[in-house]
Amino acid sequence: MYSFQEVKKIEEKLGRSLNEISLKEVVLTDQTVIPIKVHELVNEGAKYGDPSIGRRICLVHQMDAPLKKYPKISPNAFNVYHVGEIGRSPMEAIEFDSYTLDCTGNRGYHKVNIAVSKAMVKDSQFDVIETNLKRAGEAMGWHMTEEIIDAMDANAGLTVTTGTTNWDRLVQAIGEIRSAGFTPNAIIIHPQEEASLLKLNQFITAYQLDPTGEIRKTGQIGQILGIPVYSTPKANAGYMYVIDVNNAYALGIWQDLEVENYDDPLEGLVGAVVSMRYDYTLIWSEAICKITAV
Repeated sequence: MYSFQEVKKIEEKLGRSLNEISLKEVVLTDQTVIPIKVHELVNEGAKYGDPSIGRRICLVHQMDAPLKKYPKISPNAFNVYHVGEIGRSPMEAIEFDSYTLDCTGNRGYHKVNIAVSKAMVKDSQFDVIETNLKRAGEAMGWHMTEEIIDAMDANAGLTVTTGTTNWDRLVQAIGEIRSAGFTPNAIIIHPQEEASLLKLNQFITAYQLDPTGEIRKTGQIGQILGIPVYSTPKANAGYMYVIDVNNAYALGIWQDLEVENYDDPLEGLVGAVVSMRYDYTLIWSEAICKITAV
């Protein structure tokens, strides 16, 4: 991957932001920049819009080793006591549970084919190649999102099945999360549930929040009671989820998006693949409330 500083230097050289320049323009201007543009397109597909939701609904760890253990701290881990209490020491040690993220060997090693053919390169089909690069990134993002939401569905520690309307059930689920000591800060739904939420006076759309469309690029469709709402077909139809992003699931990224088998700016795209190495695991099941939609 290329650092932020490397990309900025290239953009200064080109006089424009890299995302404003097409692959064709880069090829005709400076072929040494092609690999950076290729990575930018893959990242655009995976890290913006709906495919990026998986990254946004987890506590993300950028791993500095393929196997890492992190402390699992409950909301009630720390006890406040009066200094006059007998038999209590301010230096009393607290023992925490932990969770492990494992990307050793081939664990969490994911790949997707870019699907660029020799004919595409030979015929200078740069628009098609550009689209394929974005789609490969999107595929990785969609896959991650589906895996994480399926895991949340299977391991939700709280459930809500009663209530006349989806509003009733959402409010109840928010209360369940708070009662468990967590902070509800994301709602995940399937597009089939959008219509009932959009009718609510309490629902504020992403474009009402930000007419520029920047919030929509995060995968949010809006907010309810200040809580971001994410809608994705990778969620399970008929259900909604209220979660505490920082305590539900952890996502460990050992190797972020890279293009493998890529040794030539253009011809090297034939047979190249997008790869990523990550792991995810449950932190607290009580930070997830699964709602049966009305």
